[in-house]
Amino acid sequence: MLLNSLRDWVKGSDAGGDVFHYITLAAAALVWLVALQRVQMSQLTDVGLIRVLPVASFLAISVVALSFCVCLLRAREPLVVPHIVLLIVMLYAIPNVVEAFPRVSVTYRHIGIVDYIDRTQRVVPSIDAYFNWPGFFILSALLKPLTGLENMLQIAAWAPLFFNLLYLPPLFTIASSFTQDRRHIWLACWCFYLANWVNQDYLSPQAFALFFYLVVLALVIRIFRSSPTTSSGYNSPTNRHWNDRLLAAVGSREMDQEEQPPAIKMASMVIIILASAAAVASHQLTPFALLAGLVAIILLRRTTASGLALLVAVLCVTWLEFMAITYLKGNIKSLVDSVGELGGNVGAATISRVQGTPGHLLIVKWSFVMTALFWIAAGVGVLIRIKRGRWDVTCACLAVAPFSLMFLQPYGGEILLRVYLFALPFMSVFVAVLLAPKGEELSKARTIAIFLASAVLIFSFLLLRYGNEKGIYFPETEIAAMNRLYDEASPRSLLVAASPSVPWKFRHYEYPHEVMSEWDNWRKLTRRPPKANVLIELLRERAMRKGKAEALLIITATQNSYAEMFGLAPASWITRMELALSESERVDTLYERGSSVLLRVEP
Repeated sequence: MLLNSLRDWVKGSDAGGDVFHYITLAAAALVWLVALQRVQMSQLTDVGLIRVLPVASFLAISVVALSFCVCLLRAREPLVVPHIVLLIVMLYAIPNVVEAFPRVSVTYRHIGIVDYIDRTQRVVPSIDAYFNWPGFFILSALLKPLTGLENMLQIAAWAPLFFNLLYLPPLFTIASSFTQDRRHIWLACWCFYLANWVNQDYLSPQAFALFFYLVVLALVIRIFRSSPTTSSGYNSPTNRHWNDRLLAAVGSREMDQEEQPPAIKMASMVIIILASAAAVASHQLTPFALLAGLVAIILLRRTTASGLALLVAVLCVTWLEFMAITYLKGNIKSLVDSVGELGGNVGAATISRVQGTPGHLLIVKWSFVMTALFWIAAGVGVLIRIKRGRWDVTCACLAVAPFSLMFLQPYGGEILLRVYLFALPFMSVFVAVLLAPKGEELSKARTIAIFLASAVLIFSFLLLRYGNEKGIYFPETEIAAMNRLYDEASPRSLLVAASPSVPWKFRHYEYPHEVMSEWDNWRKLTRRPPKANVLIELLRERAMRKGKAEALLIITATQNSYAEMFGLAPASWITRMELALSESERVDTLYERGSSVLLRVEP
């Protein structure tokens, strides 16, 4: 049967070829799963998982990519979805196989916020910025009694896979709004998942809000898409003059949309309003990315829903004025100062990241290269569409609109990553055009080119997404140390970590937590060998300043790795600090297991 299926696959027979595709997918999944069992996380280096992943796991993913490309060649659309779903699993579920607990320290913080809201039944905006946009956390708190805290940790580990599967329907809707070529549509979705290496799909408000961002824009451009010549928005004489000149060249060259029944429009508008409100209540930045996209297509008269931008703007302003006023009052100066500071905002996202170990620098530079290449590829795709008489103004506007966010704020040095993320669904449409420009039967040469591009993107994905794993992976011993920390802690304790990569705050979120590498004197401190007396006095001073009776210092191997990789401290400085403090008679060692140590310093 297998030989017959292979023969049919080579000849292009549908039935036998389909069977061979399914056999290929099953075999690739099995090889991937078995190969990952051999991963030794203790051997991680500063280039992350790419050095410890077996070659067989990469080959298994590549086989899925090859099978996908053959499906495109054979125009077997029913087979495409299983390929994309398996690709998502094989790319985004790697940590679920090789790591016992969720990666990324922020995940634990988010679980702690959910736990706090569930325990206290309160939202306290003065605690930190998260409580000023609590929509995601309130919804999660409603679900927590069904799972429990320990199960929340396991659920969080599966969040990236869940969210990426959730994105697929709106991504398909977006791509299908710009082309009727089914190969382009599925290839655009394929490119999105291969290029989504920015690590913002963990259990977070960003991942949650991104879904609503995609849903709103998908419905607007699919249900409320307009012919530019018939749109009723912004029809002043001056605006009409310039629009008419532009539309004379490009207005009639986008794909027409069927008029939707009133019931469909009404239901879609309700969903759009609810999704917009959910995004506004859950995340600081996503609503402004949504607003930028809506303004762009409304100004170019690409939608009949010309009041949506005003609605989203009112929602944003209302939320800031009433629900996030605590955050606004405490940060208004920094927010205002960063508006228009393009150089500073972009510099915080680029220059400040180019430091650390050679392996980490390689990853940072490769991310810049791949981001630029992906955007250039999208630009070439735009030119190809124009050459074929399709201007795709709507898609181009939505791809470019997120760049306006760079004029607003640095967003903790992550603004370029967020711009890339918000633009990615629309950039992927144009990259798909570049990979399959003719919009007709694919040649074998073109199919091979698509596979080779996919292989490069797969390698880049594994390198960029999992390149920092040594500094964000938490073994069981560190989770046990965190639980011991909270067993020892009380409201009279100041909880301290050496560097930011620590899986804490999932319990007692309201307790004061501090990170030594964020102290003003940290750089000066790390220029010299660690001295116990100096460190003890610093910890005592911080505890007294907070009105606490003791400082509990947790030190782990991951903190040390993170500090080295990101250039926060010299090699092994944090480990030497731990040894110096442990040997002091003025410090109590409360817990020591593996490379995790819990110390107590009393004023």
